[in-house]
Amino acid sequence: MQAVNSISVIADINSPAVPLEPLRYQAGEMPLDLSLSILRSASPKDLDYLANLGVNASMSFPIVSGDHLWGLISCYHMAPRLAPHPMRMSCQLITQFVSAMVERNLNIERARATERNMAIRSRIVAHAMDREDIVSALAAEGESLLSLVNSSGGAISLDRKTQTVGQSPAQEDINSLINWFNEKNPGDVFYTSDIVAAVPSLKERLGNVRGMLAARFYRERNGFVFWFRNAQETEEICGNDFEKVFTKNRLLPNSSPEISFAISQEIKPEKSLQWTQIQLEAAVKLRLDLQEVALSNENMLKRARENLLATLGHDLRDPLQAIMMSARMMEIREGNDVASKLSQRISASSGRMHRLISQILDLSRLQSGLGLQIHRAPLDVRRMTGEIVSEARLAYPDNEIILEAEDCGDVELDGDRISQVISNLLSNSRHHGEPGMPSTLMAFRRGPTLVISVSNYGAPIPEALRRDLFKPYKKSSLGNRRNSRGLGLGLYIVGEIVRGHNGKICVECEHNIVTFIVELPAK
Repeated sequence: MQAVNSISVIADINSPAVPLEPLRYQAGEMPLDLSLSILRSASPKDLDYLANLGVNASMSFPIVSGDHLWGLISCYHMAPRLAPHPMRMSCQLITQFVSAMVERNLNIERARATERNMAIRSRIVAHAMDREDIVSALAAEGESLLSLVNSSGGAISLDRKTQTVGQSPAQEDINSLINWFNEKNPGDVFYTSDIVAAVPSLKERLGNVRGMLAARFYRERNGFVFWFRNAQETEEICGNDFEKVFTKNRLLPNSSPEISFAISQEIKPEKSLQWTQIQLEAAVKLRLDLQEVALSNENMLKRARENLLATLGHDLRDPLQAIMMSARMMEIREGNDVASKLSQRISASSGRMHRLISQILDLSRLQSGLGLQIHRAPLDVRRMTGEIVSEARLAYPDNEIILEAEDCGDVELDGDRISQVISNLLSNSRHHGEPGMPSTLMAFRRGPTLVISVSNYGAPIPEALRRDLFKPYKKSSLGNRRNSRGLGLGLYIVGEIVRGHNGKICVECEHNIVTFIVELPAK
């Protein structure tokens, strides 16, 4: 049992041990409680240790800070000696005074460190607040980020966008750490002084990095802050193993020292310095701060998006309708070929802008989880495809379109949505197809299925890109000189419209011809 008495006394190492009578209570057979006893026999190891020191009596008092043993006052005598009670009480009083002074000084140090860390966190948060790119904002405060927990390197990652500061692993290794974090899920704050032991697969790639402190501030988007420390080989010279002396009792040493008092030298394996409690608390608080920053920035972007969508949906749609009506009135009033062509061009351009606005509004509905509204009605597919091709030929006279549409009868579809699908696929073929080569639009029925396909001449789409072809904001959409402002939204919405009709869409690449095939149930 743990001792409650804070004084440890051995009056004579040569005094014979007296057995306890009885060893256990009669009722319940519980061991005899010696918690409040001062005179107790010592273990053979304790006696051998004192004999090696050349002393015959000892007395010790712990210096305690909180619940932790901070130090020890040890008294030795060369001859057997039992210190009288007033002396023991005086020593105990001195020890309590020293413990109080130690506690006071440690509290002052903690308060200063907490105040310093609060100032650093405020500076970091102020720089990241209201910034769309949190990663770059935090990286710009890299020096403050490292000084917060006294680290030699760090990294910030959000949505797999990563920036490093100081001496840290490479970005691909940071991604490997994130994968490990997601797989093992060790908690939102994780720290170690031996990262190689935690993630052995990265041993050859971490270089001199051994310590890691990680704080996850955005679970859904893989938002992490990492701090790293280099390995620090430590050499200790000691006369006894104090870690083995003070093991069990929070107030008193549980005497179990080594028998030998010879000077020993210990080289510890390559690890980093331990992370202190103050540093861990700073990381936890910064994680909470960054959670608020991410939420605040996300709400700001959400409000901006809502304002933009409101503008697109109301302030721009009405003027476009007016422009289209004016173009038709001009065609009727003037009645000549020039006015007719100009009116048709205005109408076609306004129609494309109207569809673009609808596309952005559709994207907002999809990303908000509302889904697309599908309103089915009997649709003459052959007539619809003819109108779409006529409009496209008028708007882009240099782009040849071949139309092969069978009489499919009336099919229960959302005409506006399917027109959106075909228009987007034709636009995609125009932007990504081989210049000067025609596109082909086909529509036909095969039993209970309506098939619509759009083909163009062009290089095959690599298999790696096909997997993300119907996702928004694809990297493959960037850098296209013929569609420099494309973000890949068209195919994303096409895929959602097709799925909303319980259909499917795929792409085939054969003989330098790229074909998008849409299959819809023909009710």
